[in-house]
Amino acid sequence: MSERNILVGALALTVLMMVAGGLLLGSEASADASSLSRTSAGWLAARRYLEEMGTHVVLVDHDLDEPVGAGVLVLAFPWQNTALDDVDAAVEGQLRRGGSVVIAYADRSEPVQSALLASLGLGWDQRRSRPPLWPRAWRAHAREEWTLTAPPPATGREVRVSARREVPGMPAQGTVLMRDAQQRAVAFLFPRHRGRVVVVPADVFSNARIGNAGNADFLETLRRDLGGPWLFDEYHHGLRAAAGPAQTGGPRALLLYVLQVGLVYALCAFAVVRRFGPAWREEVVPGSSATIFLVGLGALHDRLGHHREAGRLLVSRAQELDPRVRLAGAEARNGRELLALARRVGLLQKGRGKVE
Repeated sequence: MSERNILVGALALTVLMMVAGGLLLGSEASADASSLSRTSAGWLAARRYLEEMGTHVVLVDHDLDEPVGAGVLVLAFPWQNTALDDVDAAVEGQLRRGGSVVIAYADRSEPVQSALLASLGLGWDQRRSRPPLWPRAWRAHAREEWTLTAPPPATGREVRVSARREVPGMPAQGTVLMRDAQQRAVAFLFPRHRGRVVVVPADVFSNARIGNAGNADFLETLRRDLGGPWLFDEYHHGLRAAAGPAQTGGPRALLLYVLQVGLVYALCAFAVVRRFGPAWREEVVPGSSATIFLVGLGALHDRLGHHREAGRLLVSRAQELDPRVRLAGAEARNGRELLALARRVGLLQKGRGKVE
């Protein structure tokens, strides 16, 4: 890997870590279905309505392994944070104590929600086909709404919700609260242990829907029927109780430490690959001192005309090493003939020359 590629990689790593740190430390996702959220999918308006009507509201800022108290536990999906608490056991305990549980369901893909409904013996009924692939048809499919009505003898105003592909199936002992145009249950309640479970679509009480008179009427009906207080689970939407002195800054400090170590690593990599001054090449040595001496000695003999003596000495020394080398009357009168004689001797030593 070249120095340039290493440098670019180190800079890219630094930028990515800075962006990740900003997202983790400073960003906040929209808390859909949270009673503190002002977005269209939030439940702030519903919570304020309950408070204005005199119902006591509690924001649960701890996991559900710790009891939340008597009342109506509201679990609105989707959740923005999951925890290690046993949600199924918490709901069972709330129902055994005579409390009520409101489950505001979202899509089936929400894992904790699907597991909770399964623990209550509820499956899923398919109400619509898969969304079409054609863009215009897909947008129409996504914008589709359902108009819900209460079964007779109720005469409340129409409730409007977004159409859903799948809806939790109502058990045999359940009571329909709202049904669609095909008279199929979309919101219902059923008894369990000493309490009751209410299952409604998540957007029925959202900020975007609660302004509809029918949706507000439906919330008022549940408020009167279930009583209070209403305990909104905000822990899984990101609300946390104030940390004690020993807990303050733990996860955030660890994250900052990891980011700092990563930044130091990137800077060290940058320092290693960075040149200290301009690049330069070392001069290539043409040869060793012995080579220079021998080349100079050969040039001296050539200048003095020692070719004939060198030829005789070459043949004599070659015959001493290898008796097969025989060259009768071989002489060299100049440098060219001496070089040719050396080549002939070399061929004879390799066994490829002709013996004279």
